[in-house]
Amino acid sequence: MKKYRVLPALFLITFVVIIAVCLANTLTNNKLRSTTNGTDLITKSSQTLSLDYVKQIVNEKGKDNVSWEDFGDFKHQDVGSGNYVYQYELEDGSSLFLSGTSLKYPPRYIFIVDAENRRIDIKP
Repeated sequence: MKKYRVLPALFLITFVVIIAVCLANTLTNNKLRSTTNGTDLITKSSQTLSLDYVKQIVNEKGKDNVSWEDFGDFKHQDVGSGNYVYQYELEDGSSLFLSGTSLKYPPRYIFIVDAENRRIDIKP
């Protein structure tokens, strides 16, 4: 009879552990996404990026050392599908794009699309 009392307790403990792991994973992914991927930053940040700031970062760090974090304080959208593609509206009406496969590494591509829809490669 004791054997049957233990089984429901084991199932309950297993269920609680699975739920806790799933919840922790979800919270971790949401936190990572909000601080790294920028989904929450889109709505919280009201700063608009300027072309002067982009030039300053590229000149100071070099195009190969520009990181996602360099633009983390600015309003943007993740417009990628499969890759990370962040679009930042610039004050002059153009858009800065950062694109890459992982937020752990610098963006692979950096370019600006101006108001006339011309692409200006910074890091082709």
